[in-house]
Amino acid sequence: MISTLRNLAVLFAVLLLGACASQPLPMQDGKLAAPPGMGLAVLAVTLDSLDREGATAGVLVTGPAGRSNMQVSILTDYIRVSGSAPDDKGRVFVQALPPGDYVIQKIYGWWFDGGPGLGLAISRYEEVPLDAPFHINAGEVVYLGDAHISLNFRPSAALTDRQKRDFDHLVVRRQVLQTDNIVVRIPKARAAQ
Repeated sequence: MISTLRNLAVLFAVLLLGACASQPLPMQDGKLAAPPGMGLAVLAVTLDSLDREGATAGVLVTGPAGRSNMQVSILTDYIRVSGSAPDDKGRVFVQALPPGDYVIQKIYGWWFDGGPGLGLAISRYEEVPLDAPFHINAGEVVYLGDAHISLNFRPSAALTDRQKRDFDHLVVRRQVLQTDNIVVRIPKARAAQ
């Protein structure tokens, strides 16, 4: 029963995330371009976990646009890493936002664990407050870094600069030809573990 529910949840996530991933990015002349009166936030959300099939993570951002959740699945989402290194699990989000002050409130995730041979899958949930404020101006494209969570027996999270990896991914996988108009402004997480 648990296995069937888990498989249905993974299938639903794959279908939902596949639909979201196919939306074109707002671009002009090969560069990311904010819609009129808006700004663009570029944020990677990544995870690692002992659960290689069902782990999921998300970030909650609040501000003038309300609440926004950006979620990723360890099974379906990846960020292309240049060279022969394995791809990272997650996604680079590009989100149009009205100008103003925002906060990356928290990163959260859920995963299944169970002892070897027990046949039990225990669902676990963890959230780590980040409390990372940032500002976005109209017409601006801002890279906010990588919100990463490790989902294991000692969950931890961090907000770091993975600009090279994330810009490479935008160029290779999302057809962004130039990234020189993206302002790098990694917010300081006031509460990360």
